Amino acid sequence: SSGINAEYGEIRKEQFDPSKMGCHSDYTWWTRNVQEEYLSFDSDQFTHAGEVVSVSDPTECLDFGQFDRIGLWDCRSEPLSVADNHLAGFTRNGAVMLENRMCLDIYGSGGPKTGAKIQLWYCSVRDPVKGSPKQNQEFRYREAEQWIWNPPSEMCLTLVGGGGLRMLPCNLSRRDQRWAVKLAPWFGS
Repeated sequence: SSGINAEYGEIRKEQFDPSKMGCHSDYTWWTRNVQEEYLSFDSDQFTHAGEVVSVSDPTECLDFGQFDRIGLWDCRSEPLSVADNHLAGFTRNGAVMLENRMCLDIYGSGGPKTGAKIQLWYCSVRDPVKGSPKQNQEFRYREAEQWIWNPPSEMCLTLVGGGGLRMLPCNLSRRDQRWAVKLAPWFGS
């Protein structure tokens, strides 16, 4: 027995105690080698990790609960766990990655187009630092503007009627393009 009372994929840095594990003493080594299937969301790999809140309706957050669909759902009142379907990580190499290594993806072929739908899809890069994501999976969080921005198209993730999400040209006056990342309490610690 490991002495850890946590589901696979849910061991966080503050839970990692090598004396109880009977194994390697480096948390980063643990998450990349033993727990490799899941992401560790360390600040050396991610610029932001947490719940993505709609600025136009701060009670609503992005929810990644379906295999390929993204929607809005009531924001969490409790801190996020690593396996929470509201947790998104903005990787240092420019993707929005979930703990199961699925990524935010602009639907369609031939590159991002105005009005394109958003989905979850297998990440074009598995490592949050090395490599470059395909242009339909390249996203940056522009904190000053609160945009989830796709550099190749220069479009932003936009909340449209009925809770849908589309890619539209970025516009500072549009509140439906603004997103706040409520950092997970354990991120960066």
